[in-house]
Amino acid sequence: MNRPTGLAATAIMAAAAVLCFGIRAYAEDEYITSADPIGAMLLYENTVSEEEYIESARELDHIFSYYDHLGIANVSDTLNIREEPSETAELAGRLPSNAVCNVVGEENGWYQIVSGEVEGYVKADYLATGADARLLAKDAIFLQAVVHVDEGKLTVRLEPDERAGALTAVSNGEVLDVVDALGNWVKINLDNNIAYVSSRYVTLDRSLKTAVSIAELTYGTEVNNIRAQLCNYAQQFIGNPYVWGGTSLTKGADCSGYVQTIYKTYGVTLPRVAADQARAGTIIPYSEALPGDLVFYSSRGYIDHVAIYIGNGMVVNAGSPRSGICVKAANYRTITRVVRVLP
Repeated sequence: MNRPTGLAATAIMAAAAVLCFGIRAYAEDEYITSADPIGAMLLYENTVSEEEYIESARELDHIFSYYDHLGIANVSDTLNIREEPSETAELAGRLPSNAVCNVVGEENGWYQIVSGEVEGYVKADYLATGADARLLAKDAIFLQAVVHVDEGKLTVRLEPDERAGALTAVSNGEVLDVVDALGNWVKINLDNNIAYVSSRYVTLDRSLKTAVSIAELTYGTEVNNIRAQLCNYAQQFIGNPYVWGGTSLTKGADCSGYVQTIYKTYGVTLPRVAADQARAGTIIPYSEALPGDLVFYSSRGYIDHVAIYIGNGMVVNAGSPRSGICVKAANYRTITRVVRVLP
């Protein structure tokens, strides 16, 4: 049978791609899912076999089975996720190019989505859904390698050879970006360096990109949204006055009044004075401090000052009548104690 060519072929393939969303087809008594329109086109063109199409479609069905209403970011860089359906609303996170989400609602040109740990709204113009999302589905899947070593670390080599020089070493459980699987070796991209790890010590896994929360964007993956939001909120009042005995974020607060009011906003009740606040949580080493932890200072053996750690060796605090609420290096004074009161 002669195959159509040119525009006719293109139209037929496009129709086949659309139809495959709503029909069941059979090949060699095997059920072909409706998940892979690209595969359907290639099957039509005899580029892939029916067996390869079935395997590919089943894999896509499995990977996307948790997405009832699939959406994929159809942008070249990232798509902003807003807390409300408005371009002036606060950022909740960002959806990278080809990252996936569940669409749970629609409102005035915005989709309400859930992706990973992030919920919010994105402009509908930049989110592919339905058949368009399926057409982007394969680009949304990426291969990663999970390191599993019983002891020590896994050596990352410059070439796929046990005698090759080492670039670095990675710990058990580390997730690596895979460029290619080469039998005994896995080619990876590590901090923009092409390198290799032995396939004996990694497990390959297909995964999907999901949203990056504002916490991860600002402070890193180890910091949850509450910590990020608290630190961002605390810094909104930089420049406001210091007032001895005050607890107002706008009219004036002292160090412990500032801290007490900030934390109260996020549901954490703290004592009024710094010395008592220093006993309100878990004492941790400064080296383990995360944004949102409390840093205390003392004079003459008595804790008399508290600040909020915001990351990168910095704190925000109500310092003095001259400085008001300001940001300083955490070690601008000798640190007496670091306390964790947030999860």
